[in-house]
Amino acid sequence: MTKEEQSVKMGKRLKSLRENTLLDGKKMSHVELKKKLKEKYGVEISRDSLMNYEVSDVNHSKFGTNLKMSAEYLNCLASFYGVSTDYILELTDNPAPYPPKSKKK
Repeated sequence: MTKEEQSVKMGKRLKSLRENTLLDGKKMSHVELKKKLKEKYGVEISRDSLMNYEVSDVNHSKFGTNLKMSAEYLNCLASFYGVSTDYILELTDNPAPYPPKSKKK
């Protein structure tokens, strides 16, 4: 998969995850997502950044922004949506997060 293809798919996946996360019976907005991420993880991702991560139009000026997302933001989004980072990155179609690492005795 090319970087362009990955960015398109990743943008669509992020948008789908947000829109399928209901808040008071409605699709979650970028502003609401921003607030939830701040409350739950203490991380502040701007509304504009959240919108840019969902861009899937190759002709859009912000296309490809999602490929430059920090690991911290990627982990927060995956944890918030209850999916693996590989699912967001389009490396798998299985949304289930990996089981936690077992502690060695």
